[in-house]
Amino acid sequence: MLSSKEVAHFSEQERELAPLSLPQQEVKGELLPVPLTPLIGRTQEIDAVVALLQQPGLRLLTLTGQGGVGKTRLALQVAMRLQQDFTDGVYFLPLASIRNPSLVLPTIAHSFKLGNMSKEPLLEQLKAFLQYKQLLLVLDNFEQLLPVAPLLSELLVASPQIKALVTSRVQLRLSGEHLVVLPPLPLPNLEQLPPYEQLLQYPSIELLVKEVQRVKPNFMLTEKNSLALAEISVRVGGIPLALELAASRLQILSPEALSLRLNRSLQILTQANADLPERQQTIKWSYDLLSAEEQQLFQYIAVFAGSCSLDAIEEIGSVMGYSAEQVLDGVTSLLDMHLLQRQEQENGATQLIMLDLLREYGLEMLELSGNLQKIRLAHATCFLSLVEEEEVPWLTPPQPRWLELVAEAYNNIRAALVWLLEQAGREGEAKRYSEMALRLCNALHSFWYIRGYISEGRQFIGQALQGGAKVDASLRLKTLVVGAYLALLQDDYEQTVMFSQESLSLCRTEDTSIPKAAALYCWGKIEITRNHLVQASQLMEQVLTLTRNCNYKIAIASSLYESGLLHSLKGEYPEAIGQLEESLMLCRELGNAFATASILIRLAETLFAVQGDSARIQTLLEEGLALSDALENPTFISNCYALMGQTVLGQGDVALASTYLEKSLTMVQASGDQRTIAVLHSLLAKVAIDEKNYAHAQALYQESLAYFQEIEDCAQIASSLEGLARILVAQRKEREATQLLGEADTLREHFGIPLPPREHASYTQQLILVRNTLGEESFVAAWKEGQNRGRALAQKAAPSLNVLSLVTPATRIRAYPDGLTPREVEVLHCLAQGLTRPQIARKLTITLFTVQSHVRSIYSKTGISTRSGITRYALEHNLL
Repeated sequence: MLSSKEVAHFSEQERELAPLSLPQQEVKGELLPVPLTPLIGRTQEIDAVVALLQQPGLRLLTLTGQGGVGKTRLALQVAMRLQQDFTDGVYFLPLASIRNPSLVLPTIAHSFKLGNMSKEPLLEQLKAFLQYKQLLLVLDNFEQLLPVAPLLSELLVASPQIKALVTSRVQLRLSGEHLVVLPPLPLPNLEQLPPYEQLLQYPSIELLVKEVQRVKPNFMLTEKNSLALAEISVRVGGIPLALELAASRLQILSPEALSLRLNRSLQILTQANADLPERQQTIKWSYDLLSAEEQQLFQYIAVFAGSCSLDAIEEIGSVMGYSAEQVLDGVTSLLDMHLLQRQEQENGATQLIMLDLLREYGLEMLELSGNLQKIRLAHATCFLSLVEEEEVPWLTPPQPRWLELVAEAYNNIRAALVWLLEQAGREGEAKRYSEMALRLCNALHSFWYIRGYISEGRQFIGQALQGGAKVDASLRLKTLVVGAYLALLQDDYEQTVMFSQESLSLCRTEDTSIPKAAALYCWGKIEITRNHLVQASQLMEQVLTLTRNCNYKIAIASSLYESGLLHSLKGEYPEAIGQLEESLMLCRELGNAFATASILIRLAETLFAVQGDSARIQTLLEEGLALSDALENPTFISNCYALMGQTVLGQGDVALASTYLEKSLTMVQASGDQRTIAVLHSLLAKVAIDEKNYAHAQALYQESLAYFQEIEDCAQIASSLEGLARILVAQRKEREATQLLGEADTLREHFGIPLPPREHASYTQQLILVRNTLGEESFVAAWKEGQNRGRALAQKAAPSLNVLSLVTPATRIRAYPDGLTPREVEVLHCLAQGLTRPQIARKLTITLFTVQSHVRSIYSKTGISTRSGITRYALEHNLL
């Protein structure tokens, strides 16, 4: 608000200007200019503003919004609608060309032909002239004239039947002012685009297409160009001016070409149409209205990608010497000017957003200032600190609040990491930037996994590890382990083993038990995936030993989980269930919801395989799904739906099974987990078989089989072959079916992976059917042909590496007599000391069921059946 002295100052200026003839270039009062093009997509906004101005008590309405959003066009449309509502008419006064506030009243007076022949101050002339008039005054582009706003208020007070509609990028902050913020045009969701015929329902697309058609009448929205046009409208933020500029470029470029260029830079839109006023030809109009301090803050904020918090802006500002109060004042001004937008989050926090068009201009100004490098480094440091606020050890899930913070800031984190990697490849401070990039990768590993950014994380890790700068060995070791783990999640055998081997090499010179265990764990998991169960057991036993020595309970639980999986694959279901229950007990004790959810699902799968208690399976699944939902983990959620689909399919509900499995598949496809997609295709093939849709079932099996052959997962290959055999039997192709069954049987026998008990009955029935149909001689011949194919595949998929020969001496697994495992030796040691089985369970923190399983295995392997015999055995083999 102006002070009384400032108002008096303007009044004095009016007296000096009053006798003068006003220059035409400064005075452009005119009655409702007619636009050359129709207004698109603003029906609701026009109706709302018209309704407000028709309210008796509303005198001043300011239509505000960012530059180019269409405030002038909307004000004109409103003015046309209201011409009959005002006895003395509607007056439109464009003020964009006026920079001197003292010329506002002369401009208004000129539109009413006042001022040139009288010595009375213009304000008084206007008051007298307008006192009994009933009219609407439309003042367009008031933002650069804010100091004179109080005079407008004074004029309205003196003229009770006058109303004012003002367009301004900034609120006038006058008493009685009603504010309407004009948003950009509605945009389509690129992730869920409707059919292309429906895209014209979005005003942004409609405006873009119609603007192109003005110069290219044959231009049409088609299925081919629909995505590119949607991308263009989203890239420019639905700003009508930007859409018009984009349309001018589409005279020459195809939509696809323009979309590609806009993804690189928005500078292609800086050339506006020649007949547009200066204020619409450049963002510089808004930028020039800022103070020097506000311009600098605008530049600093431009470094943020997407949205940011006020705290983050304050941190950047502090690097450049700004206080928190200065930042707050500056951000408030930028919000008032609509150079920033406010976005409320579900948790009540506020995020600040800068439109891409404005951001690119700010970065350009920042680079010209010479501060770009310093601000980029401050930005990267800010988000590295945010991510490192919580150190997330291997296999330990992060706190939900940390995940939420990282998710909100991820666009900025990603931008910081890209910049750090760019700097790491340059001379100078390459080591500093390389280490910051590696730290960021290490800190993000759990976020990448849980929120489904695995491919992106692997790409960043690969680039960070290739950096030419020499970095600390322990830092590189951590990153290698993270890289191995993410590669493992995508079944990349080669990279998992490569990173694991380099990790083990770096472990030789220092006490790094946990990284060593992590590397062996990743390697062992790959061997499980490839069905190399002997090698996997050797690696996982070493992992369990290392983690027990460190008393790292979550890693112990994970090792038990994998050991349970190994037992399950080998058909040793009691042992598998015992180890999974022990793992679950540890995770519940730790309060680890993430690991608990995973084990609940695996335990339910194991019970399902052995046709276990269906009520318990349902309970486990319900708890697992509830935890997975709370964790927002799409992998776990999809696994639950997959098993739910299998259970209801086993109960004969084919339709519900299909619903669950399709839902699971949709979630997995979004994450890009190819192995799980292949598994789900196999399960959906079973549904298709039950529906007698054999062609579809065969296509699904063949698609999944191709992937399993690529990764050499012989257990899944065998399962797919058995499924295809079932289709061939239904098609009366018994000989081909027998060959597939013989091939599958050979693979199962070679790798020691028996058929799950749940499959026994249907498999036996199928085998009897083909044998009886073909006759013994033909059946045996076909079976042998399949066996030969199976042997060839088994040899190809056999381990090409001797695990023990590649493990460093410090990590080699001790060979115990009679094939005893390290855990069995621990139990044997307790037996020899005279401990009872419950005492052993308490000492080793395992279940009584697991102890009993180990004792049975010890007696079987050693051939000893008494406790005294076990004691002698332990002494003879130096196991005590």
